[in-house]
Amino acid sequence: MKGFSGVLIFIVVIYVIFFSDYTQEIVEVNKTSSYTTMFTTKEKGITDNEAMLITEEVIESHKHLILQDLGVMDDGILDRIYIVDGYPQSGFDGFCYEKHTITNGIMTYVQGSAYIELYPLRILYSYNEVGELVPIDEHHRISKEQFREHMTKILAHELRHYWQYQTGFDAQYPDQQSLPYEERPSEIDAYAYMDEYYESFQSK
Repeated sequence: MKGFSGVLIFIVVIYVIFFSDYTQEIVEVNKTSSYTTMFTTKEKGITDNEAMLITEEVIESHKHLILQDLGVMDDGILDRIYIVDGYPQSGFDGFCYEKHTITNGIMTYVQGSAYIELYPLRILYSYNEVGELVPIDEHHRISKEQFREHMTKILAHELRHYWQYQTGFDAQYPDQQSLPYEERPSEIDAYAYMDEYYESFQSK
């Protein structure tokens, strides 16, 4: 019985030595970004340069497919998708800007005014405890494939906002900016669509 107890204690000690650090690593990863929770700490994640190149590939591969899926006209929006090499102060991965007119209380999109900005580096950097923007450790970054999925969804999300402008969906909720971000109808719709599009693309 003493021999068995000794073996059991030895196993517990080995577990603590080899796995306690790994558990701490996972906790730190989860604090960094929700997109890094699946990423193991034994491999290096995506680099800044790879992120920029993959974003270019995603735009060229998906912009026409997404717009075709959305079923709205291209007023030149596909030539107005810009990659920003920097970190957005807002903390968002992308924006779709537009201009509109209001006549008799009705909001109408100004054709040719929308453009999209994408921020590939947003999930590769974070603020430290003193408020400095620093790169996330390479072992805490997501993989190239996870990043490709992420940016494909972000592009679909922002083009869905363009669809909202073109179809008048956005005009139905003129006061939604006063709502919390996650409760705005346009954001609920855009988040739902980006998942729908990616799942549809994956099944083809």
